[in-house]
Amino acid sequence: MRRALGLVLITVMLIVATFTGIAATGSAIAQEGTPAPGAEQTAGGSNPVVGDTVTFISESGSKIAELALTDVILPWNEYSEYYDPNRGKHYVAFVIEITNFGTRGNLVVRADDFRVQDVDGFFYSRSTSDAADDATLVPTGSEIAIGPGEMGEMIVVYPVLDGVELSHLFWQPDFDRLLTIANLDTLEP
Repeated sequence: MRRALGLVLITVMLIVATFTGIAATGSAIAQEGTPAPGAEQTAGGSNPVVGDTVTFISESGSKIAELALTDVILPWNEYSEYYDPNRGKHYVAFVIEITNFGTRGNLVVRADDFRVQDVDGFFYSRSTSDAADDATLVPTGSEIAIGPGEMGEMIVVYPVLDGVELSHLFWQPDFDRLLTIANLDTLEP
Protein backbone atom coordinates (compact mmCIF):
# COMPACT_ATOMS: atom_id res chain seq x y z
CA MET A 1 0.00 0.00 0.00
CA ARG A 2 2.80 2.42 0.92
CA ARG A 3 4.61 1.59 -2.30
CA ALA A 4 1.50 2.32 -4.42
CA LEU A 5 0.88 5.58 -2.55
CA GLY A 6 4.53 6.57 -3.06
CA LEU A 7 4.27 5.92 -6.83
CA VAL A 8 1.11 8.00 -7.10
CA LEU A 9 2.75 10.84 -5.17
CA ILE A 10 5.83 10.79 -7.43
CA THR A 11 3.64 10.77 -10.55
CA VAL A 12 1.63 13.76 -9.31
CA MET A 13 4.83 15.66 -8.50
CA LEU A 14 6.22 15.02 -11.99
CA ILE A 15 2.99 16.22 -13.62
CA VAL A 16 2.93 19.36 -11.48
CA ALA A 17 6.61 20.06 -12.26
CA THR A 18 5.95 19.67 -15.99
CA PHE A 19 2.99 22.03 -16.02
CA THR A 20 4.77 24.52 -13.78
CA GLY A 21 7.63 24.70 -16.31
CA ILE A 22 5.18 25.31 -19.14
CA ALA A 23 3.32 27.96 -17.17
CA ALA A 24 6.53 29.74 -16.16
CA THR A 25 7.88 29.97 -19.71
CA GLY A 26 4.53 30.35 -21.45
CA SER A 27 5.30 27.53 -23.87
CA ALA A 28 6.56 23.99 -24.03
CA ILE A 29 10.20 23.35 -24.86
CA ALA A 30 10.61 22.72 -28.60
CA GLN A 31 12.18 19.53 -29.82
CA GLU A 32 15.41 19.66 -31.78
CA GLY A 33 14.59 20.45 -35.41
CA THR A 34 11.32 22.21 -34.62
CA PRO A 35 11.09 25.35 -36.75
CA ALA A 36 10.75 28.67 -34.97
CA PRO A 37 7.24 30.14 -34.96
CA GLY A 38 6.59 31.90 -38.25
CA ALA A 39 9.60 30.28 -39.96
CA GLU A 40 9.17 29.55 -43.63
CA GLN A 41 9.05 25.85 -44.59
CA THR A 42 11.42 24.80 -47.34
CA ALA A 43 11.12 22.16 -50.05
CA GLY A 44 11.07 18.73 -48.49
CA GLY A 45 9.64 20.24 -45.31
CA SER A 46 6.05 19.85 -44.26
CA ASN A 47 4.51 21.27 -47.45
CA PRO A 48 6.48 20.28 -50.58
CA VAL A 49 4.89 20.81 -54.00
CA VAL A 50 5.24 19.07 -57.36
CA GLY A 51 8.93 19.11 -58.33
CA ASP A 52 10.29 19.50 -54.79
CA THR A 53 12.66 16.88 -53.40
CA VAL A 54 11.79 15.14 -50.13
CA THR A 55 14.51 13.41 -48.12
CA PHE A 56 13.90 10.06 -46.44
CA ILE A 57 16.25 9.64 -43.47
CA SER A 58 17.00 6.82 -41.06
CA GLU A 59 16.42 7.03 -37.32
CA SER A 60 20.08 8.01 -36.94
CA GLY A 61 19.70 10.88 -39.42
CA SER A 62 21.46 9.28 -42.39
CA LYS A 63 20.02 10.05 -45.81
CA ILE A 64 18.46 6.90 -47.27
CA ALA A 65 16.72 8.29 -50.33
CA GLU A 66 15.26 11.34 -52.04
CA LEU A 67 11.85 11.35 -53.68
CA ALA A 68 10.28 13.90 -56.00
CA LEU A 69 6.86 13.98 -57.62
CA THR A 70 7.90 15.11 -61.08
CA ASP A 71 4.61 14.96 -62.97
CA VAL A 72 0.87 14.57 -62.47
CA ILE A 73 -1.29 13.48 -65.40
CA LEU A 74 -4.86 14.55 -64.75
CA PRO A 75 -6.73 12.76 -66.23
CA TRP A 76 -4.69 9.73 -67.33
CA ASN A 77 -6.50 8.28 -70.35
CA GLU A 78 -3.98 5.73 -71.66
CA TYR A 79 -5.64 2.73 -70.00
CA SER A 80 -6.48 -0.52 -71.74
CA GLU A 81 -9.96 -0.92 -73.17
CA TYR A 82 -10.74 -3.42 -70.39
CA TYR A 83 -9.96 -0.97 -67.59
CA ASP A 84 -12.44 1.87 -68.04
CA PRO A 85 -12.76 3.77 -64.75
CA ASN A 86 -16.01 3.24 -62.88
CA ARG A 87 -18.82 5.67 -63.59
CA GLY A 88 -18.16 9.05 -61.95
CA LYS A 89 -14.41 8.44 -61.70
CA HIS A 90 -11.28 9.13 -63.75
CA TYR A 91 -7.65 8.08 -63.44
CA VAL A 92 -4.82 10.28 -62.18
CA ALA A 93 -1.20 9.21 -62.75
CA PHE A 94 1.73 10.27 -60.57
CA VAL A 95 5.35 10.05 -61.74
CA ILE A 96 7.75 9.77 -58.80
CA GLU A 97 11.55 9.76 -59.04
CA ILE A 98 13.43 7.98 -56.26
CA THR A 99 17.20 8.14 -55.67
CA ASN A 100 18.78 5.54 -53.36
CA PHE A 101 21.61 6.97 -51.23
CA GLY A 102 22.02 3.76 -49.26
CA THR A 103 25.16 1.65 -49.48
CA ARG A 104 23.83 -1.77 -48.49
CA GLY A 105 21.67 -3.31 -51.16
CA ASN A 106 18.58 -2.30 -53.03
CA LEU A 107 15.90 0.08 -51.83
CA VAL A 108 12.59 -1.64 -52.51
CA VAL A 109 9.75 0.81 -53.16
CA ARG A 110 6.20 -0.56 -53.29
CA ALA A 111 3.45 1.13 -55.25
CA ASP A 112 0.92 0.38 -52.50
CA ASP A 113 2.99 2.41 -50.01
CA PHE A 114 1.90 5.62 -51.75
CA ARG A 115 -1.38 7.23 -50.70
CA VAL A 116 -3.46 9.97 -52.31
CA GLN A 117 -5.77 12.07 -50.17
CA ASP A 118 -8.48 14.47 -51.28
CA VAL A 119 -9.43 17.76 -49.58
CA ASP A 120 -12.20 16.01 -47.65
CA GLY A 121 -9.68 13.65 -46.05
CA PHE A 122 -10.54 10.52 -48.06
CA PHE A 123 -7.75 8.23 -49.24
CA TYR A 124 -7.76 6.45 -52.60
CA SER A 125 -6.44 2.97 -53.36
CA ARG A 126 -4.02 2.40 -56.20
CA SER A 127 -5.44 1.09 -59.46
CA THR A 128 -4.02 -2.05 -61.02
CA SER A 129 -5.24 -1.03 -64.47
CA ASP A 130 -3.12 -1.87 -67.48
CA ALA A 131 -2.02 0.69 -70.03
CA ALA A 132 -3.12 0.55 -73.64
CA ASP A 133 -0.69 -1.03 -76.11
CA ASP A 134 0.26 2.38 -77.54
CA ALA A 135 0.51 4.18 -74.17
CA THR A 136 3.43 6.53 -73.57
CA LEU A 137 3.04 6.39 -69.79
CA VAL A 138 2.81 2.86 -68.37
CA PRO A 139 2.11 2.28 -64.66
CA THR A 140 4.84 0.50 -62.70
CA GLY A 141 4.23 -2.95 -61.31
CA SER A 142 3.75 -3.56 -57.61
CA GLU A 143 7.36 -2.69 -56.68
CA ILE A 144 10.74 -1.59 -57.96
CA ALA A 145 14.23 -2.24 -56.58
CA ILE A 146 16.72 0.63 -56.82
CA GLY A 147 20.41 -0.12 -56.36
CA PRO A 148 22.74 2.00 -54.23
CA GLY A 149 23.50 5.32 -55.92
CA GLU A 150 20.87 4.71 -58.60
CA MET A 151 17.65 6.50 -59.48
CA GLY A 152 14.36 4.81 -60.34
CA GLU A 153 10.97 5.99 -61.50
CA MET A 154 7.61 4.80 -60.25
CA ILE A 155 4.34 5.56 -62.01
CA VAL A 156 1.28 5.05 -59.83
CA VAL A 157 -2.33 5.43 -61.01
CA TYR A 158 -5.39 6.13 -58.86
CA PRO A 159 -9.10 6.19 -59.72
CA VAL A 160 -10.57 9.35 -58.17
CA LEU A 161 -14.03 10.87 -58.13
CA ASP A 162 -14.82 13.33 -60.91
CA GLY A 163 -14.62 16.94 -59.70
CA VAL A 164 -12.85 16.14 -56.43
CA GLU A 165 -9.86 18.25 -55.41
CA LEU A 166 -6.77 16.31 -54.40
CA SER A 167 -4.83 17.37 -51.32
CA HIS A 168 -1.65 15.32 -50.78
CA LEU A 169 0.48 12.47 -52.03
CA PHE A 170 2.03 10.53 -49.15
CA TRP A 171 4.58 7.73 -48.96
CA GLN A 172 4.49 5.28 -46.06
CA PRO A 173 7.70 3.22 -46.33
CA ASP A 174 7.23 1.72 -42.84
CA PHE A 175 4.24 1.33 -40.55
CA ASP A 176 5.55 4.15 -38.33
CA ARG A 177 6.65 6.61 -41.06
CA LEU A 178 4.54 8.85 -43.29
CA LEU A 179 6.22 11.35 -45.61
CA THR A 180 4.41 14.08 -47.51
CA ILE A 181 5.72 13.82 -51.07
CA ALA A 182 3.66 16.70 -52.46
CA ASN A 183 0.87 19.11 -51.67
CA LEU A 184 -1.64 18.79 -54.52
CA ASP A 185 -3.87 21.76 -53.65
CA THR A 186 -2.84 23.65 -56.79
CA LEU A 187 -4.05 20.93 -59.18
CA GLU A 188 -7.24 21.64 -61.09
CA PRO A 189 -9.84 18.81 -60.96
